[in-house]
Amino acid sequence: MTNLSLDTNILFYSFDPRDRRKHSIATRIVAYLYQKDATIPLQCLSEFYNAATRKALAAAHVTETFVVDLIDNLRIEPANSQDVVSAIGLHRQTGFQYFDCLVLATAARIGIKTLFSEDMQHMRQIGSVTIVNPFLLTAAELDRFLS
Repeated sequence: MTNLSLDTNILFYSFDPRDRRKHSIATRIVAYLYQKDATIPLQCLSEFYNAATRKALAAAHVTETFVVDLIDNLRIEPANSQDVVSAIGLHRQTGFQYFDCLVLATAARIGIKTLFSEDMQHMRQIGSVTIVNPFLLTAAELDRFLS
């Protein structure tokens, strides 16, 4: 198990090969999480499916297969009522989008220390969780996270 997890946008880049650099990094992160029996917030799967099908990146059944594979191979953690309360506080405190705050609150509750995300402030610590934009890391820095 690992204390690393990811936000929806990392899943999106791992599925979408159009940006080769981001796709390569995101695919590496997802593969690492598979190896480590990682946990990701359930909300990320829902957001991913919604965005991928809305943008018609692939046929809906292909996107569904990707999501089911994540469910079958990772630990999936739903938000609970306390996460909602925590997310409201984080939203007020940080000004981040509410649903980003819900991912952060869920991640904090389950012991995630590093959340890979492109959407929030790189290297910002929110409580016990540090947000890391993997696309701003050097190869050596990413290696350290994934070792």
